[in-house]
Formats: sequence, C-alpha cells, structure tokens
Amino acid sequence: MKTAFKKGRQAAITATARKIAVILWNMMTKKQHYQPKTPYIFLDQKRKQIAYIRKKIAKFGIDPNELGIFSQERYRIAYEKKMSVNQLLT
Repeated sequence: MKTAFKKGRQAAITATARKIAVILWNMMTKKQHYQPKTPYIFLDQKRKQIAYIRKKIAKFGIDPNELGIFSQERYRIAYEKKMSVNQLLT
C-alpha cells in the first residue's frame, strides 16, 4: 500500500509480484516451507483468545455491554443470566 501511494499502482503491483517471486524462489531452492515474519493466527485461535478475554472481563465484574464487545446476542443473554444467578447466591 505504501508503494502504491508513493510510486503509483503499477509500481506496487510489480513490487508485490517480485516479493512473491523471491519467496517462491527461496522456497524451491532451499526446500523450505514459507515462514512469514508475523505468524498467522487461525480463526480457532482467535476465538480462544476472545473467550479468554471475555472470562477475564467477567472475573473483574465489568459489564461487557458497557464495552460493546458482544458479537452475538446469545453472549449477552448468557452473561445476564450468569449475573442474575450470582446475585441470587449472594
């Protein structure tokens, strides 16, 4: 994207094609798998991280509605149900 802004669209396409060609050449000549600089996080790993963050938020007693982090209605309902059960127990 920076190359496209500085030198134009065609230069960005050429630079990207060269990067891919260099990566492929190194993979074939060195017989190694591609190793990106930053590892890709798969969808299931992201879901685990989100669940971990939700648990931490619930542990501290913060209302996720205030933070706006509920991606699905069922998470909000489950949180409210859990909070009402906790209030009944205390």
